[in-house]
Amino acid sequence: MSIVIAQSFMKQLRRLTEREQGMVSNTVLGLQYDPTASRFNLHKVDGDAGWWSCYVNGDLRIILKRNKPLKGDERHMVICWADHHDSAYLWARRHVLQQHPTTGAMQLVEIPEIAASPQGTAAPPVADGTKAVRKAKETVPPCARLGIGEAELLSFGVPELWTKAVLDAATDDELLEIGEHLPPEAAEAVLKIAVGERPSAPESAGVADEAALPYRRDVDRQSWWVITDDEDLRAALRDSAWGSWCVYLHPSQRAIAERSYASAYRVSGSAGTGKTVVALHHARHILRNEPGSMVLVTTFSGNLADDLAYRLKPLMRPRELERCDTRTFVDFGLETYGKVMPDHPRLLDAGELKALLTEICAANRQMLPKGISPEFAVSEFERVVDPRGIGTWPEYRDALRRGVFRRLSEDRRHALWNIFELVYRRLGEDGVITANGMFKALAKFYGDDNALQECGIWGRGRLARGNGVTLAGGPPAPRQEGDHEVRLGRRRLYTHIVVDEAQDLCEMELAFLAAYAQPGVKLFFAGDIGQRIARYSFAWLPFGLDLRGRSRVLKVNYRTTKQIRETADRLMADKTEDADGIVQERKGTVSLMSGPKPEFRQFEDAAHEIEGVAAWLDGIHDKFNVPSEAVAIFYRSEKERARAAAALARSKYAEAARPPKTVEMLGAKGLEYQAVVVMCCDADVIPSPERLAEADVIAGLQEIYDTERNLLYVACTRARDYLLVSSAGIPSELLLDMSTSAMPSPST
Repeated sequence: MSIVIAQSFMKQLRRLTEREQGMVSNTVLGLQYDPTASRFNLHKVDGDAGWWSCYVNGDLRIILKRNKPLKGDERHMVICWADHHDSAYLWARRHVLQQHPTTGAMQLVEIPEIAASPQGTAAPPVADGTKAVRKAKETVPPCARLGIGEAELLSFGVPELWTKAVLDAATDDELLEIGEHLPPEAAEAVLKIAVGERPSAPESAGVADEAALPYRRDVDRQSWWVITDDEDLRAALRDSAWGSWCVYLHPSQRAIAERSYASAYRVSGSAGTGKTVVALHHARHILRNEPGSMVLVTTFSGNLADDLAYRLKPLMRPRELERCDTRTFVDFGLETYGKVMPDHPRLLDAGELKALLTEICAANRQMLPKGISPEFAVSEFERVVDPRGIGTWPEYRDALRRGVFRRLSEDRRHALWNIFELVYRRLGEDGVITANGMFKALAKFYGDDNALQECGIWGRGRLARGNGVTLAGGPPAPRQEGDHEVRLGRRRLYTHIVVDEAQDLCEMELAFLAAYAQPGVKLFFAGDIGQRIARYSFAWLPFGLDLRGRSRVLKVNYRTTKQIRETADRLMADKTEDADGIVQERKGTVSLMSGPKPEFRQFEDAAHEIEGVAAWLDGIHDKFNVPSEAVAIFYRSEKERARAAAALARSKYAEAARPPKTVEMLGAKGLEYQAVVVMCCDADVIPSPERLAEADVIAGLQEIYDTERNLLYVACTRARDYLLVSSAGIPSELLLDMSTSAMPSPST
């Protein structure tokens, strides 16, 4: 007996209590082993839909279909829903399981007449079972506007029961409401029509191979899971870290993830489009299909690396996890550095480097040219010299200072270089190295045959001082007898490297990756140009990474509601172009979820904002029963943390065992919450006054505004269902860009 699990069942399972989930899971596992057991009390549900009910306990029921054997397969059981007794039978009365006549996709279809009944969920008003009631407007219906007829709707996967309702929808809003009741592929098509875009039809069925069997085609696999491994099912039912994303992928995601690439590849897309999901599935695809492969999944922060490791655990089998490592990029570099250069200098963290730079630049202020402050010199090293691995005066003299606003003459550069030589000398004397210096050394080590001499690595991998990495200049020493031992250290541990949040790589990190990958290590990047908050843009082509024609933009948003996504997208340009000329378009992205509009609240002062945010938190607690761990408050910088903490302390969530998180915007990457508050969006908070003070000196005004917009965009798109953006006093001008209407008057 084959078991097919509907995505609707897995989502509904997570809505039950932990105890109820356990009982339902045990019943499903029992059905897999012996579906004829009398304890299941399988019996037909009244009606013509062919549903069966399975007994779990006195109150819980599973709704399933017992189907004829698949072509070339055994008899199968399709598990679609689990709920309390009355709700389960009501769900069965509202739905039918059909194979679409045009696309061949297996679809759970909500019956329009019942969807519109008083007991049903809210749906567009319908007459005669299928026809939507038009509002008295003299507007062209969305389908007519695009010249779309019934045959085309069927080719897009819209169920026959809903084609007339879609055709007769008078407004975009009516279409959006209808989309909430349709199968995923049909909902996606209808949402595209609502935003004025003509959908493309999925491939039709009718092929005789296994991929074309019901429930097994790509278009089916975003909604159905044919169980082929008992352990996979057991993990899905019992592992709390398991999510629908582990199995149910959109065809566009699966086409990228389940493919092997001959060279580097990149997937991009706006927040919530599943870039990380694709990256993790690609890692699994490699491990499952290439015996002997070793995969590194890496990103730029420890929190994100921990999250990736947590999400990989239910996705992979134990033997696959043994061949997959997850760590930050710096940790990967440091581990590699320790293996190939055992006596390497100690790595400086960012805070230590900042303090050392500030000390040297302030102590040698008299060496700076007129009009150049110590703060500028510190920034020049942090933003230009160190990230680009500049180690000699000629390199600095000829460097194009991308991402830095102020122009410098050669004389001024030379004066600054005298300061930077002191910095390098101090690093050498203290036996320390910057992270970028480490990546430069590793890039040279792995890069070419002359790397050992260029990098100053002699004997068993010692890093000589005076090599242009830890301090400038110094003649190369002759090679030693132990050179062959270092050459053995050039062996790569990993055959594939998957990089998440790749937009925040810096130049020396990319140089190391490109050198490490030279013998055939495959690189897979996931990121969003619009979410770059830590680094400036630079070209990848000089590092041998040509992604033109080898990148894909995802367009379907699964995490964020349409209302939140559209609001946040107003902060961003429709098109974003990287330094290599690759364009990422946001136009055409559709969200498969809908919800309340984000709220913008302007308060008279910080005290009133604290009270107002606390009241909003109480509202989502009481009205929507949002759990505490699904709530977060974001703020711009450390100075605003007290306001966020005070609002939380005054809310009903303050006493929760796992209270909501308060997070600085810079730490928002990779997080996801059902409800989010973005606080303290005051005119003198965001854009950051400290950043604005750098304008025309360290950075250009446009660059500063772009970074601040990206930060606000990232914070707002952490919300799935509910979003509040608040300010005290005069609101940030960025909020005016987000809100379609005038900001409300200050609340008290």
